[in-house]
Amino acid sequence: MNTHTLIGATAVATLATAAAADINLTFENFVASGAQFSLTSEDAVAGDLTSVFGAFTLNEAGENFTWCDDLCILIASEDLSDLHVQIGGYSDFGATNRFTWENGASGDAGTNGGGTIDTGTINVDGYYVWIGNGYGGGGNGDWTGAIDLNGSIDYVPAPGALALLGLAGLAGRRRRA
Repeated sequence: MNTHTLIGATAVATLATAAAADINLTFENFVASGAQFSLTSEDAVAGDLTSVFGAFTLNEAGENFTWCDDLCILIASEDLSDLHVQIGGYSDFGATNRFTWENGASGDAGTNGGGTIDTGTINVDGYYVWIGNGYGGGGNGDWTGAIDLNGSIDYVPAPGALALLGLAGLAGRRRRA
C-alpha cells in the first residue's frame, strides 16, 4: 500500500512542476466589445512572465473607436477583482503592471498590431489569462492572430484535477500488479 501511495504522490508532484513553458494563444475572428473579456482556459497559470509577442490583425473596421491595439490580455484573478498584468488596450483598468502594444494604433480594417514587449520578470502564480477589448468605451473589434506569453509560464490544472490524475495512476498500478 505504501508503494502505491508513493507512486501516486510522485505522479502528482511531477505534473505540478512540469509547468515551465510558454502560453501560445491563437485566435481567428475573435470578437469583443468594449471591456468585454473571455477566459483563455479554466486553469490558472504558474511561473514567471518575461516577455510577450503579438502579431494580429483587425479584420473589420473597429466600431466606436476600437483600434487594433485595443486587443488586450489581462492576467488577473478568476473574478477579475485583482488585475495583475494588462497588455494592450486604451483604457487603464488599474493593473499592477501595464504594457502597450508597439503597433496597431488604427481602427481601419486590415491594421496589423502587436510587437514584442519585455515585461521584466513578473510572477503570475495563481492568476488566469483573459483576452478581450481593452477600450472600455469601444464597440466591437474583430481580430485574428496570435499572442505568445513567454517565460516559465504555463497553465496548471486545478488541484482536484491533479489529485484525479494521481488516483488514476494508482488505479492503473493496481490493475497491473
